[in-house]
Amino acid sequence: MKKISLWQKLSDYGTGVLTSIPERKRHRIANQLLAAVVLFNLAFGVLEIAVYLQLLSINQEKYFHYLYFYTIPGLVIHLLAAVTYVLKNRSHNMNYTFLMLPPLVVYITMFCFYLGSPLMIHLILFALIPIPFFVYARQQALAIFLHEIVIFSGIAAAFVGYWLLPPLLPVTPDIEKMLQPVPILTVIMILCLISYYHWKQSNLSENLLEQEKRQTQNLLNNIIPKHEQAEKKYRHLVEGSGDIIFSMNPAGGIITINNAVKAHLGFSPAEVQGLKFEELIYAETGANLEIEADLFRSYLQELLEKKKSVSFRIPLRQKYHAEPTELSVLLELTESDDQIEILGKAMSMQSDLILNFLKRERGRYAIGNSIGHA
Repeated sequence: MKKISLWQKLSDYGTGVLTSIPERKRHRIANQLLAAVVLFNLAFGVLEIAVYLQLLSINQEKYFHYLYFYTIPGLVIHLLAAVTYVLKNRSHNMNYTFLMLPPLVVYITMFCFYLGSPLMIHLILFALIPIPFFVYARQQALAIFLHEIVIFSGIAAAFVGYWLLPPLLPVTPDIEKMLQPVPILTVIMILCLISYYHWKQSNLSENLLEQEKRQTQNLLNNIIPKHEQAEKKYRHLVEGSGDIIFSMNPAGGIITINNAVKAHLGFSPAEVQGLKFEELIYAETGANLEIEADLFRSYLQELLEKKKSVSFRIPLRQKYHAEPTELSVLLELTESDDQIEILGKAMSMQSDLILNFLKRERGRYAIGNSIGHA
Protein backbone atom coordinates (compact mmCIF):
# COMPACT_ATOMS: atom_id res chain seq x y z
CA MET A 1 0.00 0.00 0.00
CA LYS A 2 1.35 3.41 -0.97
CA LYS A 3 2.11 5.62 2.01
CA ILE A 4 0.43 9.04 1.81
CA SER A 5 2.20 11.97 3.43
CA LEU A 6 0.47 14.41 5.77
CA TRP A 7 0.88 17.20 3.22
CA GLN A 8 -0.85 15.07 0.58
CA LYS A 9 -3.72 14.35 2.97
CA LEU A 10 -4.11 18.05 3.76
CA SER A 11 -4.03 18.90 0.04
CA ASP A 12 -6.58 16.26 -1.00
CA TYR A 13 -9.00 16.70 1.91
CA GLY A 14 -12.55 17.33 0.66
CA THR A 15 -11.66 16.93 -3.05
CA GLY A 16 -12.64 13.25 -3.44
CA VAL A 17 -16.32 13.99 -4.09
CA LEU A 18 -15.58 16.57 -6.80
CA THR A 19 -16.07 15.18 -10.31
CA SER A 20 -14.61 18.11 -12.23
CA ILE A 21 -10.83 17.85 -12.56
CA PRO A 22 -10.28 21.67 -12.81
CA GLU A 23 -12.49 22.22 -9.74
CA ARG A 24 -10.63 19.53 -7.84
CA LYS A 25 -7.32 21.15 -8.76
CA ARG A 26 -8.45 24.60 -7.55
CA HIS A 27 -9.69 23.19 -4.23
CA ARG A 28 -6.38 21.38 -3.78
CA ILE A 29 -4.48 24.63 -4.38
CA ALA A 30 -6.68 26.43 -1.83
CA ASN A 31 -6.00 23.67 0.72
CA GLN A 32 -2.27 23.98 0.13
CA LEU A 33 -2.40 27.76 0.51
CA LEU A 34 -4.30 27.55 3.80
CA ALA A 35 -1.83 24.96 5.09
CA ALA A 36 1.07 27.16 3.92
CA VAL A 37 -0.34 30.14 5.85
CA VAL A 38 -0.25 28.08 9.02
CA LEU A 39 3.28 26.78 8.34
CA PHE A 40 4.66 30.23 7.48
CA ASN A 41 2.99 31.70 10.54
CA LEU A 42 4.54 29.01 12.72
CA ALA A 43 7.95 29.83 11.25
CA PHE A 44 7.37 33.53 11.94
CA GLY A 45 6.25 32.60 15.45
CA VAL A 46 9.56 30.87 16.13
CA LEU A 47 11.41 33.90 14.77
CA GLU A 48 9.25 36.24 16.86
CA ILE A 49 10.05 34.27 20.02
CA ALA A 50 13.76 34.47 19.29
CA VAL A 51 13.56 38.23 18.64
CA TYR A 52 11.30 38.76 21.65
CA LEU A 53 13.73 36.99 23.98
CA GLN A 54 16.55 39.11 22.60
CA LEU A 55 14.53 42.30 23.18
CA LEU A 56 13.67 41.25 26.75
CA SER A 57 17.36 40.79 27.47
CA ILE A 58 17.94 44.36 26.29
CA ASN A 59 15.05 46.12 28.07
CA GLN A 60 12.42 43.94 29.73
CA GLU A 61 10.21 46.81 30.89
CA LYS A 62 10.05 48.45 27.44
CA TYR A 63 9.48 45.35 25.30
CA PHE A 64 7.35 43.16 27.55
CA HIS A 65 4.00 44.46 26.12
CA TYR A 66 5.16 43.58 22.55
CA LEU A 67 4.19 39.99 23.30
CA TYR A 68 0.44 40.72 23.10
CA PHE A 69 0.66 42.68 19.84
CA TYR A 70 2.47 39.86 18.06
CA THR A 71 1.08 36.72 19.68
CA ILE A 72 -2.69 37.38 19.70
CA PRO A 73 -2.96 38.27 15.93
CA GLY A 74 -0.89 35.16 15.10
CA LEU A 75 -3.27 32.93 17.05
CA VAL A 76 -6.28 34.55 15.33
CA ILE A 77 -4.76 33.83 11.90
CA HIS A 78 -4.21 30.19 12.88
CA LEU A 79 -7.83 29.86 14.00
CA LEU A 80 -9.24 31.55 10.88
CA ALA A 81 -7.13 29.32 8.60
CA ALA A 82 -8.48 26.19 10.33
CA VAL A 83 -12.11 27.41 10.20
CA THR A 84 -11.80 28.39 6.53
CA TYR A 85 -10.18 25.05 5.68
CA VAL A 86 -13.02 23.07 7.30
CA LEU A 87 -15.90 25.22 5.94
CA LYS A 88 -14.54 25.20 2.38
CA ASN A 89 -14.05 21.45 2.27
CA ARG A 90 -17.33 20.62 4.00
CA SER A 91 -19.40 22.81 1.65
CA HIS A 92 -17.07 22.52 -1.40
CA ASN A 93 -17.64 26.26 -1.86
CA MET A 94 -14.52 28.15 -2.86
CA ASN A 95 -16.04 31.48 -1.75
CA TYR A 96 -15.23 30.58 1.86
CA THR A 97 -11.59 31.36 1.11
CA PHE A 98 -12.59 35.02 1.20
CA LEU A 99 -12.96 34.64 4.98
CA MET A 100 -9.22 34.20 5.20
CA LEU A 101 -7.85 36.84 2.81
CA PRO A 102 -8.89 40.13 4.50
CA PRO A 103 -7.60 39.08 7.97
CA LEU A 104 -4.36 37.83 6.37
CA VAL A 105 -3.87 41.15 4.52
CA VAL A 106 -4.64 43.07 7.72
CA TYR A 107 -2.17 40.85 9.60
CA ILE A 108 0.65 41.57 7.14
CA THR A 109 -0.23 45.29 6.96
CA MET A 110 -0.18 45.40 10.74
CA PHE A 111 3.47 44.28 10.69
CA CYS A 112 4.18 47.15 8.26
CA PHE A 113 2.76 49.58 10.85
CA TYR A 114 4.64 47.89 13.67
CA LEU A 115 8.11 47.78 12.13
CA GLY A 116 8.06 50.57 9.52
CA SER A 117 9.30 50.75 5.93
CA PRO A 118 12.94 49.61 6.36
CA LEU A 119 11.86 45.97 6.78
CA MET A 120 9.69 46.09 3.59
CA ILE A 121 7.00 43.77 4.92
CA HIS A 122 4.73 45.09 2.14
CA LEU A 123 6.66 42.95 -0.37
CA ILE A 124 4.78 39.92 0.96
CA LEU A 125 1.51 41.60 -0.14
CA PHE A 126 2.94 42.00 -3.66
CA ALA A 127 3.70 38.26 -3.71
CA LEU A 128 0.01 37.52 -2.97
CA ILE A 129 -1.23 39.26 -6.14
CA PRO A 130 -1.01 36.25 -8.56
CA ILE A 131 -2.46 33.69 -6.11
CA PRO A 132 -6.23 34.35 -6.74
CA PHE A 133 -5.68 33.57 -10.43
CA PHE A 134 -4.61 30.04 -9.46
CA VAL A 135 -7.53 29.47 -7.07
CA TYR A 136 -10.49 30.68 -9.14
CA ALA A 137 -11.76 29.73 -12.58
CA ARG A 138 -11.88 32.21 -15.45
CA GLN A 139 -15.67 32.47 -15.07
CA GLN A 140 -15.24 33.66 -11.47
CA ALA A 141 -13.84 37.04 -12.47
CA LEU A 142 -15.78 38.86 -9.73
CA ALA A 143 -14.16 36.73 -6.99
CA ILE A 144 -10.70 37.39 -8.45
CA PHE A 145 -11.46 41.12 -8.64
CA LEU A 146 -12.60 41.26 -5.00
CA HIS A 147 -9.49 39.40 -3.82
CA GLU A 148 -7.24 41.77 -5.74
CA ILE A 149 -9.07 44.79 -4.31
CA VAL A 150 -8.36 43.50 -0.79
CA ILE A 151 -4.67 42.89 -1.56
CA PHE A 152 -4.14 46.30 -3.19
CA SER A 153 -6.02 47.97 -0.33
CA GLY A 154 -3.53 46.41 2.07
CA ILE A 155 -0.60 47.65 -0.07
CA ALA A 156 -2.06 51.16 -0.19
CA ALA A 157 -2.68 51.15 3.57
CA ALA A 158 0.92 50.04 4.21
CA PHE A 159 2.37 52.92 2.17
CA VAL A 160 0.03 55.45 3.77
CA GLY A 161 1.15 54.16 7.16
CA TYR A 162 4.80 54.56 6.15
CA TRP A 163 4.19 58.19 5.18
CA LEU A 164 2.02 59.26 8.09
CA LEU A 165 3.08 57.14 11.08
CA PRO A 166 6.37 56.27 12.71
CA PRO A 167 6.92 52.57 13.57
CA LEU A 168 4.44 51.68 16.31
CA LEU A 169 6.59 48.94 17.84
CA PRO A 170 10.17 49.73 16.78
CA VAL A 171 13.01 47.35 17.46
CA THR A 172 16.69 47.99 18.01
CA PRO A 173 18.88 48.68 14.93
CA ASP A 174 20.81 45.44 15.28
CA ILE A 175 17.61 43.35 15.37
CA GLU A 176 16.17 45.39 12.51
CA LYS A 177 19.23 44.52 10.44
CA MET A 178 18.77 40.85 11.37
CA LEU A 179 15.08 40.92 10.30
CA GLN A 180 15.59 42.77 6.98
CA PRO A 181 16.27 39.60 4.89
CA VAL A 182 13.12 37.82 6.20
CA PRO A 183 10.46 39.54 4.01
CA ILE A 184 12.70 39.30 0.95
CA LEU A 185 13.37 35.61 1.52
CA THR A 186 9.65 35.04 2.11
CA VAL A 187 8.77 36.72 -1.20
CA ILE A 188 11.44 34.72 -3.03
CA MET A 189 10.06 31.51 -1.51
CA ILE A 190 6.47 32.39 -2.51
CA LEU A 191 7.51 33.28 -6.08
CA CYS A 192 9.56 30.09 -6.36
CA LEU A 193 6.59 28.03 -5.20
CA ILE A 194 4.27 29.78 -7.68
CA SER A 195 6.78 29.29 -10.51
CA TYR A 196 7.29 25.64 -9.59
CA TYR A 197 3.56 25.01 -9.46
CA HIS A 198 3.01 26.75 -12.80
CA TRP A 199 5.84 24.74 -14.39
CA LYS A 200 4.49 21.52 -12.90
CA GLN A 201 0.95 22.16 -14.21
CA SER A 202 2.22 23.15 -17.66
CA ASN A 203 4.41 20.07 -17.83
CA LEU A 204 1.53 17.88 -16.63
CA SER A 205 -0.81 19.38 -19.24
CA GLU A 206 1.75 18.77 -21.99
CA ASN A 207 2.21 15.16 -20.88
CA LEU A 208 -1.56 14.61 -20.77
CA LEU A 209 -1.95 16.11 -24.25
CA GLU A 210 0.84 13.92 -25.58
CA GLN A 211 -0.69 10.85 -23.94
CA GLU A 212 -4.14 11.65 -25.34
CA LYS A 213 -2.59 12.21 -28.77
CA ARG A 214 -0.94 8.76 -28.66
CA GLN A 215 -4.17 7.11 -27.48
CA THR A 216 -6.17 8.85 -30.20
CA GLN A 217 -3.64 7.83 -32.83
CA ASN A 218 -3.73 4.21 -31.64
CA LEU A 219 -7.52 4.22 -31.76
CA LEU A 220 -7.49 5.68 -35.25
CA ASN A 221 -4.93 3.13 -36.41
CA ASN A 222 -7.07 0.28 -35.06
CA ILE A 223 -10.61 1.51 -35.68
CA ILE A 224 -10.36 3.12 -39.12
CA PRO A 225 -9.09 -0.03 -40.92
CA LYS A 226 -11.77 -2.11 -39.19
CA HIS A 227 -14.41 0.44 -40.10
CA GLU A 228 -13.25 0.50 -43.71
CA GLN A 229 -13.23 -3.29 -43.80
CA ALA A 230 -16.75 -3.46 -42.34
CA GLU A 231 -17.97 -0.81 -44.78
CA LYS A 232 -16.41 -2.69 -47.68
CA LYS A 233 -18.03 -5.93 -46.53
CA TYR A 234 -21.41 -4.23 -46.12
CA ARG A 235 -21.12 -2.64 -49.56
CA HIS A 236 -20.25 -6.01 -51.07
CA LEU A 237 -23.24 -7.67 -49.41
CA VAL A 238 -25.65 -4.94 -50.50
CA GLU A 239 -24.33 -4.29 -54.00
CA GLY A 240 -23.67 -7.98 -54.67
CA SER A 241 -27.19 -9.04 -53.73
CA GLY A 242 -29.60 -10.09 -56.46
CA ASP A 243 -32.52 -8.58 -54.50
CA ILE A 244 -33.39 -4.89 -54.46
CA ILE A 245 -32.22 -3.44 -51.13
CA PHE A 246 -33.29 0.11 -50.40
CA SER A 247 -33.97 2.59 -47.60
CA MET A 248 -36.83 5.08 -47.26
CA ASN A 249 -37.89 7.91 -45.02
CA PRO A 250 -41.19 7.62 -43.09
CA ALA A 251 -43.00 9.38 -45.95
CA GLY A 252 -41.97 6.64 -48.40
CA GLY A 253 -39.26 8.61 -50.21
CA ILE A 254 -36.40 6.44 -51.47
CA ILE A 255 -33.05 7.46 -49.91
CA THR A 256 -30.68 4.74 -51.14
CA ILE A 257 -31.04 1.71 -53.42
CA ASN A 258 -28.60 -0.88 -54.77
CA ASN A 259 -27.74 -1.80 -58.35
CA ALA A 260 -30.18 -4.75 -58.38
CA VAL A 261 -32.95 -2.29 -59.27
CA LYS A 262 -31.50 -2.11 -62.78
CA ALA A 263 -31.77 -5.88 -63.25
CA HIS A 264 -35.37 -6.03 -62.00
CA LEU A 265 -36.86 -2.76 -63.26
CA GLY A 266 -34.33 -1.33 -65.74
CA PHE A 267 -33.81 1.90 -63.77
CA SER A 268 -30.40 2.98 -62.53
CA PRO A 269 -30.07 3.75 -58.80
CA ALA A 270 -29.60 7.46 -59.60
CA GLU A 271 -32.95 7.53 -61.45
CA VAL A 272 -34.82 6.03 -58.51
CA GLN A 273 -33.21 7.86 -55.60
CA GLY A 274 -35.38 10.79 -54.49
CA LEU A 275 -38.58 9.28 -55.90
CA LYS A 276 -41.44 8.08 -53.75
CA PHE A 277 -41.95 4.34 -53.74
CA GLU A 278 -45.51 4.92 -54.93
CA GLU A 279 -44.15 6.29 -58.22
CA LEU A 280 -42.76 2.83 -59.05
CA ILE A 281 -46.13 1.07 -58.61
CA TYR A 282 -47.70 -0.23 -61.80
CA ALA A 283 -51.39 -0.01 -62.67
CA GLU A 284 -53.33 -0.14 -65.94
CA THR A 285 -55.69 2.69 -64.96
CA GLY A 286 -55.59 5.64 -62.62
CA ALA A 287 -58.17 4.02 -60.35
CA ASN A 288 -56.11 0.86 -60.01
CA LEU A 289 -53.01 2.94 -59.31
CA GLU A 290 -54.81 4.73 -56.48
CA ILE A 291 -55.90 1.42 -54.99
CA GLU A 292 -52.35 0.02 -55.15
CA ALA A 293 -50.96 3.27 -53.65
CA ASP A 294 -53.53 3.13 -50.83
CA LEU A 295 -52.56 -0.48 -50.23
CA PHE A 296 -48.87 0.45 -49.99
CA ARG A 297 -49.64 3.39 -47.65
CA SER A 298 -51.66 1.10 -45.38
CA TYR A 299 -48.68 -1.26 -45.03
CA LEU A 300 -46.39 1.71 -44.39
CA GLN A 301 -48.74 3.04 -41.70
CA GLU A 302 -48.93 -0.39 -40.09
CA LEU A 303 -45.12 -0.55 -39.99
CA LEU A 304 -44.81 2.89 -38.35
CA GLU A 305 -47.53 2.24 -35.76
CA LYS A 306 -46.78 -1.35 -34.75
CA LYS A 307 -43.02 -1.16 -35.47
CA LYS A 308 -43.09 -4.72 -36.76
CA SER A 309 -41.88 -5.81 -40.17
CA VAL A 310 -44.50 -6.12 -42.92
CA SER A 311 -44.36 -8.06 -46.17
CA PHE A 312 -46.59 -7.85 -49.23
CA ARG A 313 -46.63 -8.36 -52.97
CA ILE A 314 -46.83 -5.40 -55.30
CA PRO A 315 -46.57 -4.87 -59.07
CA LEU A 316 -43.82 -2.45 -60.10
CA ARG A 317 -43.38 -0.83 -63.46
CA GLN A 318 -40.37 -1.48 -65.70
CA LYS A 319 -38.44 1.12 -67.64
CA TYR A 320 -38.25 -0.74 -70.96
CA HIS A 321 -41.28 -3.06 -70.79
CA ALA A 322 -44.98 -2.33 -70.71
CA GLU A 323 -45.66 -5.34 -68.53
CA PRO A 324 -45.12 -5.00 -64.77
CA THR A 325 -43.01 -7.24 -62.59
CA GLU A 326 -44.50 -8.45 -59.34
CA LEU A 327 -42.13 -8.46 -56.41
CA SER A 328 -42.39 -9.54 -52.80
CA VAL A 329 -41.46 -6.60 -50.53
CA LEU A 330 -40.30 -6.76 -46.91
CA LEU A 331 -40.15 -3.55 -44.87
CA GLU A 332 -38.45 -3.11 -41.47
CA LEU A 333 -38.18 -0.07 -39.20
CA THR A 334 -34.87 1.19 -37.77
CA GLU A 335 -34.31 4.05 -35.32
CA SER A 336 -30.95 5.71 -34.56
CA ASP A 337 -30.15 9.12 -33.06
CA ASP A 338 -33.87 9.99 -32.96
CA GLN A 339 -34.09 9.37 -36.73
CA ILE A 340 -36.51 6.89 -38.23
CA GLU A 341 -35.53 5.04 -41.37
CA ILE A 342 -37.19 2.20 -43.24
CA LEU A 343 -35.13 -0.62 -44.72
CA GLY A 344 -36.69 -2.53 -47.55
CA LYS A 345 -35.99 -5.61 -49.62
CA ALA A 346 -37.78 -6.47 -52.87
CA MET A 347 -37.47 -10.03 -54.20
CA SER A 348 -38.72 -11.90 -57.20
CA MET A 349 -41.74 -14.10 -56.59
CA GLN A 350 -40.84 -17.76 -56.27
CA SER A 351 -43.34 -20.16 -57.81
CA ASP A 352 -44.48 -22.96 -55.51
CA LEU A 353 -43.45 -26.27 -57.18
CA ILE A 354 -46.16 -28.21 -55.34
CA LEU A 355 -48.81 -26.30 -57.32
CA ASN A 356 -47.89 -28.45 -60.34
CA PHE A 357 -49.38 -31.44 -58.51
CA LEU A 358 -52.46 -29.68 -57.09
CA LYS A 359 -55.81 -31.01 -58.44
CA ARG A 360 -58.32 -29.54 -56.06
CA GLU A 361 -58.31 -27.21 -53.05
CA ARG A 362 -60.92 -25.67 -50.79
CA GLY A 363 -60.55 -22.98 -48.14
CA ARG A 364 -62.50 -20.46 -46.07
CA TYR A 365 -61.06 -17.13 -44.92
CA ALA A 366 -62.24 -14.35 -42.59
CA ILE A 367 -60.16 -11.32 -43.52
CA GLY A 368 -62.09 -8.60 -41.73
CA ASN A 369 -62.28 -4.99 -42.84
CA SER A 370 -58.66 -4.57 -43.99
CA ILE A 371 -57.63 -3.42 -47.43
CA GLY A 372 -54.20 -4.92 -46.92
CA HIS A 373 -55.59 -8.36 -46.10
CA ALA A 374 -58.05 -8.10 -49.01
